Amino acid sequence: MKKFCPSPVLSCGTFAGIVLSLLGCTAPIKFASANVELSPLFQDHTVLQSGQSDPIWGTAEAGEKITVSFAGQSLSTIAGKDGIWRVVLSPLTSNSTPETLTVTGNNTLNVRDVVVGEVWLCSGQSNMDFSLSRARNGDEEIAAANWPMIRQFKVRNSLSNAPQTTLRGEWIPASPATAGDFTAVGYFFARELQQKMGFPVGIVHSSWGGTDIEAWMSADSINSNPDLKFVTQHWQQRLDDYPARKTQYEADLTDWQQKTDDARAKGESYTRPKPREPANPDGTTHVDKASAIFNGKIAPFASLSMRGVLWYQGENNAGRAGEYETLFPSLITGWRKAFGRPELPFFWVQLPNFRGNPNDTDWVEMRQAQSKALSLPATGQAIAIDVGEVTNIHPTNKQPVGERLARLALNRVYSQKIVDCGPTFVAAKFEGNTMRVEFSNIANGLKFDGDALNGFEVAGADQKFVPASAHIDGATVVVNAPTIPLPVAVRYAWHNAPTTNLVNSEGLPTAPFRSDNW
Repeated sequence: MKKFCPSPVLSCGTFAGIVLSLLGCTAPIKFASANVELSPLFQDHTVLQSGQSDPIWGTAEAGEKITVSFAGQSLSTIAGKDGIWRVVLSPLTSNSTPETLTVTGNNTLNVRDVVVGEVWLCSGQSNMDFSLSRARNGDEEIAAANWPMIRQFKVRNSLSNAPQTTLRGEWIPASPATAGDFTAVGYFFARELQQKMGFPVGIVHSSWGGTDIEAWMSADSINSNPDLKFVTQHWQQRLDDYPARKTQYEADLTDWQQKTDDARAKGESYTRPKPREPANPDGTTHVDKASAIFNGKIAPFASLSMRGVLWYQGENNAGRAGEYETLFPSLITGWRKAFGRPELPFFWVQLPNFRGNPNDTDWVEMRQAQSKALSLPATGQAIAIDVGEVTNIHPTNKQPVGERLARLALNRVYSQKIVDCGPTFVAAKFEGNTMRVEFSNIANGLKFDGDALNGFEVAGADQKFVPASAHIDGATVVVNAPTIPLPVAVRYAWHNAPTTNLVNSEGLPTAPFRSDNW
């Protein structure tokens, strides 16, 4: 199928501009062909969103009449002066029976095997990009991946200094021949929905490893928030440091190439990532530049109808948790504005257990920063403190992560009335030399694996935490430490890679917490 709108990038600067660019910016656009064309989002094996209006768009000759027919609906429109056309299908009923979407103008396009179900955007950095082929038991999972109603549209990497209107990718149904390239977290999420609900699930997979959250944010969400001035300041400092960064990069690249060649000569592989070239002050776009990935990999489908967003990112921002507290909510509200959905469901993965930097707190602080975004409506957090790998930033056990995200969706979006998260701290009460900790979301009770309940610490007035003994007492946990006769604070899982084992009756882990605000 021909690419949609193979024209120069439009420079609509605000979110309103993004949407207008999808509907038709006033800047003239020249097309190589007058034939009617569809956005690449609409091709064979497409999944359309049920229960919502579904925009369908593309390009044609200016003034050309376009008719779109699907599932008993037939809509006509006229391509604008810029050649862009758009129709909006009325809400469709979920349907696993494939149908053909027909678009007629000077030519006719037939998009086959189109189903109607639930579309979710899966985004973030490398742990969302992590493929099923690399996951734990990947070979077995791929061999069993006979799920034609689970489909992925993988957005190819693209950077831009301004919002783009087109993208590259294709819809692929899950099968043993294709599923290995699916996002593992997204696949396990989709499979859980398919098994529980039966409707088709479409995954729009738009992620990029080793990326900062700033690159995923729109210029509007950054520039309109005075608390985010540091984003521009940080970038300017990087540009000012370019000569020194360039020299260091060239030395690092030489060293990397030499070690790579040496490893190959021994029949081995050198696993350290290739050094990333620093940003050039000449204005060339860069993967670390604020909004560069948003412009290339999110803005092009701002009009797409979808059910919600899954997000797995934060590793690259570890060490800057204070900034993330402002950046993350701004990303969520910015995307909702871009998609025209003020309460678009937005669920994310809290960073798992990993040793991080030697200070043992950078990932702890990031988890806390992520949790603060729960103050926004229609948000949810999948806890992964028990499924990471202490020495591996890319843990392979992705199935629990996808399934926990699915629990959030099943309960909060699809009203399945299931327990969707683990024990959550409510309060701590002082009882002599002990502290009694109360939790919500305990389902049918608290439990733990192993010989002892671990992960708890208490502190006295000196604010120094020490490991504590703990035992379950009904719906609470009683905590104490012999060396702290008068505890005033308690915390749990408050290290980069803690050893923890408190769960509810559903086996869902307790979220890290602290009772103090020191």
